[in-house]
Amino acid sequence: MKEMERDKVIKAAHKPKEGFEDLVFVTWLNTPVYDDTVRRSLSKVTQELRKIDPEFPNVSPHILRHTFATRCVENGMNIKTLQKILGHTNYKTTMDIYTHVTDDVLFKEIKKFEDRNNKKEDVSTDSENWTKTGQEEAYVHSLKSFGSVDGPGVRYVIFMQGCHMRCQFCHNPDTWKEREGTRYTSEELLQKALRYRGYWGREGGITVSGGEPLLQLDFMLELFQKAKAQGVHTVIDTAGQPFTREEPFFGKFCKLMEVTDLLLLDIKEINPKRHQILTGQKNDNVLELAKFLSEIHKPVWIRHVLVPERSNYEEDLRKLHEFLETLGNIQRIEVLPYHTMGIYKWGNMGLSYPLDGINPPAKEQVERAEKILKVNP
Repeated sequence: MKEMERDKVIKAAHKPKEGFEDLVFVTWLNTPVYDDTVRRSLSKVTQELRKIDPEFPNVSPHILRHTFATRCVENGMNIKTLQKILGHTNYKTTMDIYTHVTDDVLFKEIKKFEDRNNKKEDVSTDSENWTKTGQEEAYVHSLKSFGSVDGPGVRYVIFMQGCHMRCQFCHNPDTWKEREGTRYTSEELLQKALRYRGYWGREGGITVSGGEPLLQLDFMLELFQKAKAQGVHTVIDTAGQPFTREEPFFGKFCKLMEVTDLLLLDIKEINPKRHQILTGQKNDNVLELAKFLSEIHKPVWIRHVLVPERSNYEEDLRKLHEFLETLGNIQRIEVLPYHTMGIYKWGNMGLSYPLDGINPPAKEQVERAEKILKVNP
């Protein structure tokens, strides 16, 4: 008791410093609990838990912060409110980091609904049954409510299912297989996107990515026609592999271009042989698409994924630059450093990762590529 009374006297004599009065976590001397103290305490707790479960993961203040924010989003907290709590200067930062949770929850609920439906009736996937609604339908891999690197402004991003390329660095190999994923009509997706219109501002809108969106051309045309009727800015993120000047593709593609504002065109490799090795496909139709878009003066952002030992050869970068110089419609050129964040998906699919042992490019390699390609500052 004497010690408790002594501590009360000492604590009363140590008033919190100005600005720290409302802190929840303070020491018995009314001083802030510093980050290092929290880390040590969490480490001790983790060590004790690992005596029970050796696989128990590391826990840090940052992980606790991320978990808190994730739960806030899952329970419907307004993004602007969460931005204030987290101290982000821009709400786009908050959206990019945490609002994937919203989509995860959405897909879980969709799956539950579909499972209930499937118990009631056998739903056929035959194409002849697709257009009972009178609308085009598509296979969709996933949706992203707030994209900030998929074209100008804040964008609603639709990731289509299906791709014929087999890029060695692909971080979404689960998008390759066709006729999988969730089926949507164009009207369903448009209405989902329009819910977020208030965040788009003057530059934002809808981006359709993949997979490869041009594999579902009829759906793309109908979706973008409806989007333009609503005054929505439209973007296609494509690797260009399906492109051909032959019919019926070419006529439909030309109509699609009438309602498309911008294309993000990925040119994986300018060297035909290296492109074949890297993607499993030829690049002549990709380059032909780039030429055609220049002919019709359709704005394009060019993207090049820089992969050591695959697409960072200086002679190829210079040839790519020479090719791009012949085009008159390029608004931006971007060098995207290769990363390994999608390796686990290859393992989950039972696939061997072809770039095992190849690290992301060094900063100097990226800067060299940007200099050669004259990347926009």
